Amino acid sequence: MHNIYRKLLAALCCIGLGWPAQMLAVAFESSTADAPKWFRLFTPNRENRTLTSAGTATYLSGAASVTYADDQLWRVEQRADGTYNLVCRSGGVYIDPSHTQVVGANPAFYPVSTEPQTGWQIKAISGQNDLYIIVSGTKQLHQGGTGDQYRVISYGGGSNTSDPGCQFRFESFDPTDPMAVPRKEAENYLEVLTSEGTNPGQYTAEARQTYREAIAAATTTAELNEARQAYDATRLPVVAGTTYYIVSGPSAAYCQGQVIYSPGQGTQPKFGARQASASYVWTFEDAGNQKFYIRNVATGEYLNAPNATTAQPQTAYAVTSLGQQAAFTIQSAGQNPVHAQQNGSVIVTWAGGLNTASAWQLEALSDDDLNTPVSIQSANAVQGFLTMAPSNTDRIVMRADLQVGGFQGSTSVSGMTIDLSGSTDAAADLACIKVYRSTSNLFYGTLKAQATLLDSVTVSDNTVQLQFSEPQKLEAGSTCFFITADLKPTATPDHEIDATLKSIQQPDGELDINSNPTGKARIFKSHTMLFNPYDDGSHYWRIPAMLVLRHQKDDALNGRIVTVTDKRYNSNGDLPNYIDLITRHSDDNGLTWSEGKLIAGDPAVSPDYGYGDAALVETAHGRIICLMVADKQFQGSSYSSPIRYYMTYSDDGGQTWSKPEDLTSQLYAHQYVQGQLQGGFTTSGRGILLQHQQDASRNGRVMFAMVCKFSSGNYQNYTLYSDDEGLTWNVSATSAYDGGDEAKVAELPDGTVMLSTRRSGNRGFNLSTDGGETWGQQYENSQIWGASCNADILVYSDDIILHTICNSGSRQNVTLYASIDGGKTYPYKKVICELGSAYSTIERLANGDVAVYYEDNSMGDDAYSMNFVTLPISWLVSGNPGLENFKNLVNQARQMAEADTYDEAQISTAKAGEYEQNAIEALRKVIPTDEQIEQMSSYTEATRAIEAAMEAARATCITVDGYSPDTYFTISSLENIGDADAPFFISGDGKAYAESNTLAQKWLIRAAETQGRVTLQNADNQRYLYRSGNTVALQEQPAEWGLEKSGSNYLLHAYTGNNGYVVINKGTGALDFWNSASGNDTWRTTFVLTASGAIEDGISQTLLPDGIRISHKAIYADGPARAYNLSGQRVPLGQPLPTGTYIIQSGQKTCRVLIQ
Repeated sequence: MHNIYRKLLAALCCIGLGWPAQMLAVAFESSTADAPKWFRLFTPNRENRTLTSAGTATYLSGAASVTYADDQLWRVEQRADGTYNLVCRSGGVYIDPSHTQVVGANPAFYPVSTEPQTGWQIKAISGQNDLYIIVSGTKQLHQGGTGDQYRVISYGGGSNTSDPGCQFRFESFDPTDPMAVPRKEAENYLEVLTSEGTNPGQYTAEARQTYREAIAAATTTAELNEARQAYDATRLPVVAGTTYYIVSGPSAAYCQGQVIYSPGQGTQPKFGARQASASYVWTFEDAGNQKFYIRNVATGEYLNAPNATTAQPQTAYAVTSLGQQAAFTIQSAGQNPVHAQQNGSVIVTWAGGLNTASAWQLEALSDDDLNTPVSIQSANAVQGFLTMAPSNTDRIVMRADLQVGGFQGSTSVSGMTIDLSGSTDAAADLACIKVYRSTSNLFYGTLKAQATLLDSVTVSDNTVQLQFSEPQKLEAGSTCFFITADLKPTATPDHEIDATLKSIQQPDGELDINSNPTGKARIFKSHTMLFNPYDDGSHYWRIPAMLVLRHQKDDALNGRIVTVTDKRYNSNGDLPNYIDLITRHSDDNGLTWSEGKLIAGDPAVSPDYGYGDAALVETAHGRIICLMVADKQFQGSSYSSPIRYYMTYSDDGGQTWSKPEDLTSQLYAHQYVQGQLQGGFTTSGRGILLQHQQDASRNGRVMFAMVCKFSSGNYQNYTLYSDDEGLTWNVSATSAYDGGDEAKVAELPDGTVMLSTRRSGNRGFNLSTDGGETWGQQYENSQIWGASCNADILVYSDDIILHTICNSGSRQNVTLYASIDGGKTYPYKKVICELGSAYSTIERLANGDVAVYYEDNSMGDDAYSMNFVTLPISWLVSGNPGLENFKNLVNQARQMAEADTYDEAQISTAKAGEYEQNAIEALRKVIPTDEQIEQMSSYTEATRAIEAAMEAARATCITVDGYSPDTYFTISSLENIGDADAPFFISGDGKAYAESNTLAQKWLIRAAETQGRVTLQNADNQRYLYRSGNTVALQEQPAEWGLEKSGSNYLLHAYTGNNGYVVINKGTGALDFWNSASGNDTWRTTFVLTASGAIEDGISQTLLPDGIRISHKAIYADGPARAYNLSGQRVPLGQPLPTGTYIIQSGQKTCRVLIQ
């Protein structure tokens, strides 16, 4: 019986249910070990989590399931001072207010085996039903949530009564009573799993009271079982002839509480928020044999799931109780139960029961409800599409959704008033405004044909009055009116169209508008919806890929735009769903397009898989390669059953395509750093053709970014490339990004390959200088920020890099950014679609315009439209950005060239901010004069030379008086800290400690890109110190600091975040930031820099003054050392080396080391 009870309570946790207040509300009582009284201690307002001990070795936690085992039972023991001990029945352990350890972000309580020195106060919360806070001074017992992994932590300050995690309740339990568990099971069934009411599945008040009394009187489990059977026999049935709401529940979160409704005659029923409307209620008619025909009140048609409703009853349904929560399944013979499908919000049939989307509750309507007159309950104007172009017709400006409620009669509307005053120049740009009435909330293709045109008005000013020839009768349910615009051929690109629904006229007055569109439509240079929902027999379209041809033998084909798109038929979901790949092309920069053509998915040509996520590239000889994946889902892929790679190609500009070729074995045979590949795919969109490599043998290489998963660890980005136009494929030797997702690559003018990868928040980047074979240090760029979503990067010209991203916390606001400094900053941007929008790809067209092909969901439907727009580059960057950028660089170089210098032989007298004399002289030689700049036609080579010379000079810049820029320093507090009787040293984890003789406390202080500032790189993890909130942390990319002299010591001035000075607490060593550099008696801003020493000749098995030691054939360096073999090749420090002789260099010192 105990095991049954545990399983029952575990199930309750899944639906967020627990013991009701009226059953559990008891005041706690203190007791002794000799006569104990036991309680379950739980948080009723935080998921009914139960305080649970796992012994002294780990923290207290809140269990989701209730077991009443000893580890969940607690005794309250009063102490002599009036406070209380909390003692667990398991092991007799105590909760000690002073015994916490920081786990995650907060101090967690760990049980102790001996009585604590201080006790707890247990205070009732005023006005609450036997809820208490448990405090000791400023310590407070708190049930953590998901962020704390449900640890019991100290939080609340000793007085918090409002936080759900601070509100505890005591439930009495006698572990010695054999009837305790079965009685509580019966009480839970009565009070939680069943309810009082008049709807089917509920119970009368009299029946519930009778059962309650029977539970209290029962002395055996048999008596309890008998009482329950009698109670269940009183469950209220479904009554034929009654009209009900069919309510989802207890169900999945996406449909919980929503109701089945009919969108119209001959349509598949859907589910949505409840409306007082005949479309949302159903009459259950007697079909005999305790079954029912289920008829919609509005349409008079009958439920026939998973199909459309029928005029005559065809399907009889058994309505079967699920035994609790007044829930039923509704099921016809030979079918699964009626089910609320998330995709499309439609009603289908699917296996399921309690706590699934196949569980339903029935709520009866009274006669008064059914006699409510029909009226318009709400009028909401929904934003239309946000992209338009000259000569477009019937572009959706908005959709007016009228929700009509009530059950008797009808109402009508006679016209609408549209306000265009927020537009740039509506009368100049718009030819006319139209209004259509539709039974569908979509307005595409065949669905548009179902709409009826009611009026069309020429736009002459900012107020448009649409008048219907006769009032439009509205019955209960939803009615959609689409307001569309025809644009003039002379409409001005970059103008905005801002429309609001000002009023709706009825015969007896005007109707209030509940809400209006939130976005503004923009007129682009050109615009085409390549695919809309329901085009070509497919509800869903996704995943844009686009390529502009430049290397075709037939020059007439150069400039052609080729697109490939996922035709996803039945769902937005990924493989292994039914997906085909469809191509279209345009030969006039996107003004007109070819018909769609299938290139993958024909079972007569290739295996009968789904094929999706296309990525396109054109080779140097004009072959178009399309990579794709097939068969399995990426997340479920494994080495033994993998997601498959396929390739198809076209040698005639996309007119015809080869049979898809399986590349899977090539990809899975590669030796990856992380071990055996378990799954991977090339990111959809566009690959690149390398053309600017310093090693000319790499020019002509085609390359894509891959997402790879392994048996453990993060996803990894590798690059997939071919040097023979797709005959064979190779994978990069190293991962380009640890923790990346869908990524894109671009080749910069100097041949550097840049990878940009999908992340949530800041976009991730990395660089390769060898054609994508190996990769450098990954980093983030906070200027390219947004939702975790596929985006694109494009080198538009030598001077401009473009990048798209959903610049939002969710999939909306696709924005196009421009950089003129090689991708360091992105100061220019243009919003493409501020509302729902997702995956995007970009290209430069033959006429120089920018094309964006993206997933458009601006109308909030469950399916995307595939939107193609073009805009001139001048919308982002005007003038000559290359010249502007080059002049900025030259000015920076000239400023550096005027800096003071030092002689390398006299480095001990060099001052901070001085550069090595030879490095500055080399820089001066490559800086052009103004006259030379005016004569330049390209700035690429000059930029490379200047940047290289500046970087070389920067590496020689003195940052601390008298010390080589390769010197490592410790950064310590000026004074001793607290009881440590020693200074604290800033460490590689962003905290301060008393230890100093480790790599983690050594810092390389180098000149930053901004003259006069420095970077602080840790010797142990090679990461950089930066300001994070009000403390310091480490990251992959450099952050700039001011190293400001204060006497013989230094201040650390942050130039990231909110700036400010680092301060250290004299008592604890905690770090913080202040705006002031003065400090006070507790917080000090002054730090000491101590050099780690210089290399001396010789070998030692212990730490040398220079920070180098020899051990087990490995050289370890705490200092600024570099190691070379006798061939002059750099060798890594800190790992076993072959026997031989090595040269160790640091600063001005050199020593020879023999490894034997």
